[in-house]
Amino acid sequence: MLEWVRCSPKNRLAKTMEKLEQLKGEYLALADEFCEKYDSIREDWKAFCEAKWPGSWEKMAPHYPANAQVLRRKFDMFWTITEIKAAEPPSKSTAPEVLAAYERAKDELEAKCQEAVETAFLDYQKRIREVVASLSVSLKEGKVIRNESLEKVRNLHTWAREMNIFGYKPLEEELAKLKAGLDGVDIQALKDNDGLKAQLAGLADQVAAVASKVEDVTMVSKSYKRMIDLS
Repeated sequence: MLEWVRCSPKNRLAKTMEKLEQLKGEYLALADEFCEKYDSIREDWKAFCEAKWPGSWEKMAPHYPANAQVLRRKFDMFWTITEIKAAEPPSKSTAPEVLAAYERAKDELEAKCQEAVETAFLDYQKRIREVVASLSVSLKEGKVIRNESLEKVRNLHTWAREMNIFGYKPLEEELAKLKAGLDGVDIQALKDNDGLKAQLAGLADQVAAVASKVEDVTMVSKSYKRMIDLS
């Protein structure tokens, strides 16, 4: 069983749920496809094992579900949503030591939230920077570029917009310019077109420059802090 946790701001929960439902549908479709072939795969593997190592299947059989129906029940995907709230604020009658403890806890929570946002933002910048920097180097150095690589950069704009929980617009804006420059471009259009390569490399470099602004981390964390209710 694979378990994982994802934190999602409340205002993006609907988008997260939509993505989870999409992933679940794709996952279960693949499970169904595999299970349809499982019985024949199992029988072929059994025959191979018995031919190569006579008597081995008796020991191996318990590790393989008896049939596709049994196997299918092992495939599942589900989730539980838990809302994380801050502690209840103290009242006028709260004891001084409790009030002091509450303030310390609130300060610690604020610090942890800021640290988490800053770490997430730096990772957000890094992922974008790596993709556009790779494109820029390939364009400048005449390396082989595939249509799949161009499509990956185009899709980066959508990914960045969906993952932008920080309200940080400069990267989205520069990525939009790069995507517009790439629209309609394929490897044939790039072939022997140094002017187009230079133009696209310049746009990629602009994205990379914005994605390298570590000084914006503090601004983003302060802005995001105002969106978190710690009262």
